[in-house]
Amino acid sequence: MKLELDLPDMDGRSATPVRYAGFWVRFATFVIDSLCVALFVSIPLFFVFGSGHWQMNIPLDGQLPSPEQARELLAQLRLIMAQVITEYAILLVLYAYCWVRYLGTPGKLVLGLQVVDARTLGPLSVKQSIIRYLGYFVSSLAGCLGFIWVGIDARKQGFHDMMAHSYVIYRRD
Repeated sequence: MKLELDLPDMDGRSATPVRYAGFWVRFATFVIDSLCVALFVSIPLFFVFGSGHWQMNIPLDGQLPSPEQARELLAQLRLIMAQVITEYAILLVLYAYCWVRYLGTPGKLVLGLQVVDARTLGPLSVKQSIIRYLGYFVSSLAGCLGFIWVGIDARKQGFHDMMAHSYVIYRRD
């Protein structure tokens, strides 16, 4: 079902037709973006950080680790955390830049979608972009209910969209 709604301009005079992007097209953009992230972020980081730290091969046999094993486990956990934090920080910068500059990530652009400010239908601010990205973590809670909500909400907003006051709409030409 395609939902179209006329939103008043800031001065309240004319209306701009807006078509909200639903769950499945947004899921497709997620798949495209995930492939881009894997190719251009995750795989390069894999080579930077190496792969050995993902294999915690310290047999404990139900016993407490020795001090040496504990130090090794801690070192491995630190490396894993460094990689995860680095990847999330890179993604925050990339996603925020794409939303502010291009109104969407590569997946959204390929499928003709835009991420816009809910009030102005213009680009998101940097603050909104950061809130939207952090909102992804909120949307992931409780079985990804915040993402599933896109299929339920009249304006097709996930929790992250509501937090950032954003819409995902079909490109207006």
